[in-house]
Amino acid sequence: PAVPVDPASRDAYERRFVTLFDEGGAVRRGGLGEVRHVTNIWGEAFALKTLAAPLSPSTPQDDASRKRREAAFSREYRLQARVSGLKGFPRVYGIGRVAPALLMEWVEGITLSKAARMLAVDDDGRVSPLNVARIGRDLFELLARLDVVESGIVHGDISCGNVMVRTDRLPLAEQAEGGGFDL
Repeated sequence: PAVPVDPASRDAYERRFVTLFDEGGAVRRGGLGEVRHVTNIWGEAFALKTLAAPLSPSTPQDDASRKRREAAFSREYRLQARVSGLKGFPRVYGIGRVAPALLMEWVEGITLSKAARMLAVDDDGRVSPLNVARIGRDLFELLARLDVVESGIVHGDISCGNVMVRTDRLPLAEQAEGGGFDL
């Protein structure tokens, strides 16, 4: 578990994640991992991030290289566990024991890249200055929350393809109309 769990509740907590079903949907790839949408036997949705094979065939895949990648993956888990539960960051439930895998909250939404295309006000794909400012403000608020987390966290790729606009609570158009984005 990513957080302390009462010993009396630990078995139930772990049983929640013992059996996960991958329905063969799209796999999102980024950095060290691949993210799949999975569900447990109760129908709860999760994101399962597993260590991906190197993209380049020229990348060494020897034991030392694999261990470095696994260490980086473990570091990513520790960093994500620190921000788990902060507004704007997905909840992290735990890391796999058998193979490198992170189990996290599934965020239903779209990337900021796709949101920008949907919010475009002209044929050139430009977003209104007001929406750009609002998105920038909301992203800044998320990044400013990292100040409360000790020992410096670095993501390395805060780009429009890595920032999600959550759409399961409120559609994108309503977020734009309301003046705030659920990033």
